[in-house]
Amino acid sequence: MDHNLLTDEDRTSLESQFNREHEQAVQGLTTFRTHFQRASELLLQLHSGTTEGQWESLLMRLNIHRSTAFRYLAAAKELKEIPVAIRAACEATGLDLTSVPVRHKVLELQKTNSKPAQIAELVGEEYLHKRKRRTSKTPMPPNGRPSPDENVRELLLSILENVYRNSNESLDAALKKLDSIRDGVREVFVEQHQCPTRPKGKHDV
Repeated sequence: MDHNLLTDEDRTSLESQFNREHEQAVQGLTTFRTHFQRASELLLQLHSGTTEGQWESLLMRLNIHRSTAFRYLAAAKELKEIPVAIRAACEATGLDLTSVPVRHKVLELQKTNSKPAQIAELVGEEYLHKRKRRTSKTPMPPNGRPSPDENVRELLLSILENVYRNSNESLDAALKKLDSIRDGVREVFVEQHQCPTRPKGKHDV
C-alpha cells in the first residue's frame, strides 16, 4: 500500500489541529455533564412548585417530552442522594454521573459507608472490567477486520446500552424493548424481501 508521507510541517500542523479538536471534545463532554445536572436540578424545582394540572402546560412551554422530563427528574433526585464528596470523587475519576447505571452503582456502594475515593475506584473498576470483558469475547478474525455478524452484535449491544441508559428501566425491561425493536425490523424485512412461495411440483422434493 502506498503512503503519502507527511512532511514535518504537515505533521506539526495536523497534530496541532487534532489537539484543538480533542480539547473541544473533552470540554464538550464536561460541559454536557454540567448542564445536564444543572438542568435536572432546575426542572426538579419547577416540578416541586407546579401543580399536576400545570405540569403538561409547562412541558409544552419547555418543548420537552414527558420521558425526557422523567429522566431529568430521576437524575436530580438520585444526584441529591449522592453526597458532594462522593460526586467530586466520581467526577475526578472520570465517571459519568449522567449515566443511569453508574449513578445506581454509586448509590448502591455508598450504603457500605466506604470512603468517596474507594466508591469511585470500585465503580470505575467495574465498568472498566465490563468493557475489557466484552472486548475479550470478540476474537479478531485472521484478516484483522470484524466479521459482519460481529458488527451486527456490536450494533445491537450499542442499541441495548442506549435503551437502558436513557429509559431509567431495569435491564429486563430494556431487553424486552430491544426484542420489540428487533421484531419490528423482522416484520418489515419479511414484508419487503420474502418471495412468494411457489406451489410444489411433482419433481420437487
